Amino acid sequence: LGCTAALRSEPMRRGEHRCYIAVRSAAGVHCLALTLAKGARSREAEDAVVARAALATLARACGVDPPPLPGGGPFWKLASDDP
Repeated sequence: LGCTAALRSEPMRRGEHRCYIAVRSAAGVHCLALTLAKGARSREAEDAVVARAALATLARACGVDPPPLPGGGPFWKLASDDP
């Protein structure tokens, strides 16, 4: 599993908030690129989104579907993302 991210910082960064995740397995390489909505989450919340996305990518590479959230939302979505 490889992961790199450019997330929220103080002072606010100029570029996009994003992450890239890759997992190499016997079946091949599984990649995810994710761009986060700038200013929509705290640093801690962005860290949580990236951690969940990394776990979901790792699960898929192992042939396991990540569990859905209780409302059917995607695994990486946080409760605090709801308006």
